Formats: sequence, structure tokens, C-alpha cells
Amino acid sequence: RRPSPGSATSSVRMRSRWFARSSMACLAVGAIGAVLSLWWLAASGLATAASLSAFSSLTVRADGIGLSVRYGRLPWPCTWIPIERIERASVIAVRPVEWAGWGYRGSLRLYRRAAVVLRAGPGIRLDLRDGRVFVVTVDDPESGAALLNAAVKRRTSPD
Repeated sequence: RRPSPGSATSSVRMRSRWFARSSMACLAVGAIGAVLSLWWLAASGLATAASLSAFSSLTVRADGIGLSVRYGRLPWPCTWIPIERIERASVIAVRPVEWAGWGYRGSLRLYRRAAVVLRAGPGIRLDLRDGRVFVVTVDDPESGAALLNAAVKRRTSPD
């Protein structure tokens, strides 16, 4: 779904040099494995490079219909949380150690909490209506949280 024309949107693209450089190193290991005909090294290097490159950049979009997180440059994979599931959005200081490191941490289904952590710093915390928690690090989380909270308020207030 797309927001209605003229509706407010907060979209931020984040980049991680660490993930990008690690991805390139794993790609090199995969290429060396391919040249040496070591299929296991080539496959593991390329698979690791693909997963790391997904976290080399994120696009976080908050608007009147929810929050989406796109990993890498492709339109998928994508984490999508519709506004109907959101109880409230808040701004928090994200510390990777609290989420067991960097990358996609946790699971909304299994652990009832998940985070997308590219770095320590500000982020958006979504408290979902079913008690689950989703966190994403992002520059200017205030704008995204305000947009989401306004949309939640419109959804829950009587006309």
C-alpha cells in the first residue's frame, strides 16, 4: 500500500562501512575459493557476502500506513509493520550490546522482540499492540516517531 498523496513521509537511508567492507572481504574469499576450485569456500564466502551486503545499507520509511525497513538496494527482503499493529512509537538510544550485536537481532515471532542495529545511537522503538517490540537505528528518529504516533492517534480516535 502507498500513502495517500500529500501525506507526510519520513524516509532515511543509512549506510554501514563496516558491513560494506566485510562484505567485500567475504566476496574476495569466495572468488579465491572459486579460482582454487574449493566449492565450499566459494559458496560460504559468497553467501556470507550476500548477507552482509544486505546490511551495508538500510532504507527506513515511516508514514501514515506504517514502518518499512528495506535491506540493501533490492526491494526485498523488507520488514513491514503496518500502522494497525503499532501501539506507539518512541525515540530511544540503541546500544548494540543490549541487542546482542549488529544486524537483524531477535525475532518478533519467537522472542517477541527484534531490532535492526547498524550502529549505536538514536533509533525508533515500536511497541506493538500484541506486546511485541521492534527497534531500528536511524538518523532523525524524532520525525519518524512523530509521524507514526500521529497516524496511530488518527486510527484510534473516534471521528
